Amino acid sequence: MATSSTAESSTVHDRVTSKRVTPPKKSRIELAREFAESHDDALVTTDQVAAFLNCSEAKLERDRWAGSGLPYIKHGRHVRYVKRVVVEHVQRSIRASTSDRA
Repeated sequence: MATSSTAESSTVHDRVTSKRVTPPKKSRIELAREFAESHDDALVTTDQVAAFLNCSEAKLERDRWAGSGLPYIKHGRHVRYVKRVVVEHVQRSIRASTSDRA
């Protein structure tokens, strides 16, 4: 009987330790708010920039791959953007007419 008890407790232990606890995903509004409230020189995440620009994270990833779009910092496997650079990019993109040159 001790064998089944040990086997049973080890499977329960395996189930508890094998599951990753991930925090709930933040809404785009929360991410955009975090972006807006951060310091100008802060490093912001891809999901925060996507929420601010109202685009997908996949679009930012495609732009990085193609070599177009926003400059970014790669720290290990993490991608970060400088908030000031993102805001300047948006300000440079403002046009008064569709005939204005980019």
